[in-house]
Amino acid sequence: MFAAITPLLFLGSHRSAGSKFSAWVLLVPLWSTFVYSINAFLLWGGGYFAQEGALDYSGGYVIHMSAGVSGFVAAWVLGPRLARAPTARHPEQPDHGGRRGRHPVARLNGFKRW
Repeated sequence: MFAAITPLLFLGSHRSAGSKFSAWVLLVPLWSTFVYSINAFLLWGGGYFAQEGALDYSGGYVIHMSAGVSGFVAAWVLGPRLARAPTARHPEQPDHGGRRGRHPVARLNGFKRW
């Protein structure tokens, strides 16, 4: 259950909105296999970190740390969005006249996730 929900945490931290769905379908099983499951086995069920005395309250390490670090790495590897870069603009990206974003929609999505 958690392995299916955790990739959604780092979905918004990189430019996945502009990526292909097929890339996401490929990324999620690979990430679940090589990142999430290793972290889960290290901590949950008496793994190495559990034997060293680490406690995981509400998935703070396995879920949130793995998703946060993975999101940061994905954003770092992919780089800035073309529409946000000061010198480059994607030809299909519309010009919004200097508006920075849709704040009411962002707040609504934040409340829905909370």
